Amino acid sequence: MSHGDAALIVATQPHRDALLAALQARGCDTRSAIRESRLVARDARETVDTFMLDGLDPELFHETLSVAMDEAGADARGLRVYGEIVSLLWADGDVGSALAVEGLWSRLVARRGFTLISVYPLVEQLVAGLRKGSIVAASAVINAALSDGLSAEAVLARLVAPAMHMIGAMWEHGSVSVADEHLATATCERALQQLLYPAIVGDRPASGECVLVAGVEGDRHPLGARMVAHVLEGHGHRVVDLGVDTPAEALAQAIRRHEPDLIALSITLPAASQALEDSLAAALAVAPDTPILLGGQGVDPGLARRGFTVAGTVESAPVLVEALLRDRSGEATDSVEQARLDPLTNRPETPSLGWATTRSAS
Repeated sequence: MSHGDAALIVATQPHRDALLAALQARGCDTRSAIRESRLVARDARETVDTFMLDGLDPELFHETLSVAMDEAGADARGLRVYGEIVSLLWADGDVGSALAVEGLWSRLVARRGFTLISVYPLVEQLVAGLRKGSIVAASAVINAALSDGLSAEAVLARLVAPAMHMIGAMWEHGSVSVADEHLATATCERALQQLLYPAIVGDRPASGECVLVAGVEGDRHPLGARMVAHVLEGHGHRVVDLGVDTPAEALAQAIRRHEPDLIALSITLPAASQALEDSLAAALAVAPDTPILLGGQGVDPGLARRGFTVAGTVESAPVLVEALLRDRSGEATDSVEQARLDPLTNRPETPSLGWATTRSAS
């Protein structure tokens, strides 16, 4: 908000008040933002009632939320939406509609390019299963979401990524150990390999456009970038995944060998920022005309202001890749969405993943 962006809050009255107070405490002039329509607040229950008549009406959902987003984002550079609609439906016992609304949110995100912050109870169930190291419990939660109609990609972005982000936050606050975090990550990876990755990638033929994905030197957290790599494969791209801890010299060699159409670099820890700068320098020296996409919680917000494109979520990565590739080919395209600073963290917005997952010291 302090950078001219816009926000739409769809929440219960107590949560709206708490969010506004938090924004104010962080230096955001909420009164001015509301007056200028850069900050719009809606009651979650009243919003639900507009599209839940004789059941869920998808057209009314899109119409209601689009009108609110138009009001909030008409003159802004970016838009963040905080929603409690799914949580309300879940509390009402309407699990089917809650999961269906998750799918509707995902389609709105893909169509309009905003950032959605929405967490629902399945996330907490998945966190519990991952912390126990139970592949059975984790798979049961994922299968529940899949059986209720969510696509594998939506489950990855809206369920798995928030769960891993939550576990990372637990580690940062000392409520779980490094060993706990490693157990959760390993369990998550097993579940993804068994349930989601095959469904995401499927048997779709590659388009011929090559995307090279790499984690910078010193960064040893592969899950976030791996999620993005699989999602990009699911969108038909040929992906060369170098994995984590890639020295700048090795990155340059890989670029020469594979001649990618786009380079995606991941950084989980801010401590690796110099390694990212080295990787950017190496990539630009070898392939100055090749677009670069950055992702991860360790991305310095200043990189977006320097003109680099930053993916705030797993869902935004394929949209940004397509836009960058069209832009490179000279085709007309919408402006590429840059990462925005979250006013509560002063970091690139990461409602789901940011495409980093956890931030352990190992």
